[in-house]
Amino acid sequence: MDSTIDGSWPVEDIPEDATLYMRVHQNHLDSSGRPAPIAFKNRPEHDPHAAMSTNWDRYAPDPEYTRKKDANKPANEYAVIAMKVFDVLQIERQMVKHAPLRNNRAHTEVHGEKTKNAKLGFIDISTVVLPVPGEGIVD
Repeated sequence: MDSTIDGSWPVEDIPEDATLYMRVHQNHLDSSGRPAPIAFKNRPEHDPHAAMSTNWDRYAPDPEYTRKKDANKPANEYAVIAMKVFDVLQIERQMVKHAPLRNNRAHTEVHGEKTKNAKLGFIDISTVVLPVPGEGIVD
């Protein structure tokens, strides 16, 4: 594709078998280390064009890249989850769009209202691939 978000990387179609990585702050994990519903939200909140930020595995070399990339807090306060694009698209009114940034070619947005049912759907399809350092993954 010819279009770009900020003039540096082309916007590409993301295949349904791709994986999206998403950072989840430790305060948004439940007692077993799984994401709580609050983890799934569009930013900025209350903006009708807002989206949930993720990274496409094609350009995110590993989950650790997502843990460290542009974190507002220390990277060791984040877990990383993985979701298949196909599964995301099965959740009510969710759309996946590659939205590369100058400093992050992997950046991908998940558009759509994050209703209670949508959040529960994200919880169901997500897998913790990197727990918060020092924490274990409990299935």
